[in-house]
Amino acid sequence: MSIVNSKEIRRRRTQLGLTQARAAKLAGWGSPVVWTDIESGKRKNPSIGTLVAVANVLECKVDELLTKNSDGVPDSKTKKRNGLKRKQTGDKGPK
Repeated sequence: MSIVNSKEIRRRRTQLGLTQARAAKLAGWGSPVVWTDIESGKRKNPSIGTLVAVANVLECKVDELLTKNSDGVPDSKTKKRNGLKRKQTGDKGPK
């Protein structure tokens, strides 16, 4: 599962009138490959540095670009919270 909402990234980029090549250049990348991989879903879990660069270009916060669960919370936060709870209680989770 991807932590990045590639459709939201594409929507925001096109709303700003940017091509993938221009967005990549604004992110400081010499090639649009990383940007196109994120938008196409090939790059499912980019580094935090990459996410920050994308968010800066798209003039938004990183968490606005993450996949949300049914509660509207980024999936990565839910997974971390649930994993921490299991560790604290000693519960090993479902068998």
